[in-house]
Amino acid sequence: MNLRSVLRRRRGILLIECMIHLAVSLVLISLGYVLTVRFLGFHDGLGRSATDIARAIRAGEEWRKDIRSATGSVRLLEDADAGLVIPSGEDRIVYRFDGTNLWRGITGRVADQVRLEGVAACDFHFEERSHVRAWRWELRMKAGRKEGIRPLFTFLSVEP
Repeated sequence: MNLRSVLRRRRGILLIECMIHLAVSLVLISLGYVLTVRFLGFHDGLGRSATDIARAIRAGEEWRKDIRSATGSVRLLEDADAGLVIPSGEDRIVYRFDGTNLWRGITGRVADQVRLEGVAACDFHFEERSHVRAWRWELRMKAGRKEGIRPLFTFLSVEP
């Protein structure tokens, strides 16, 4: 064997090794890109779910505060799918569910405002307990995606 044939064989091997390394690198980079995009999608979904949960909890705490500060008997709203009328001094606080949004308004002073969007189900229930009048609010949020979570909340409050 002469020196030229040995060098040609080594160059061919080095070129094949370079092509293999390049192919493996491309596969790893592509896989990393796909996983990063999926991770960011899940991260965004989790952020949206956390925001929805925080909004629902704030609305629930506001509802409980309204029930606790009622100046008369709280009653269900007759002309809506789900609704509640809470006497508050001379005014009445009205919670109303229209199928997708929860509205809250104060009759005579403030127009109804959307308190919670993206609601799948909303039910108000009266519960007579030992010596108290209690109210239970069951709330289920809509899922953002098919695989998203659909949080279910239950808030309890007692009339004064």
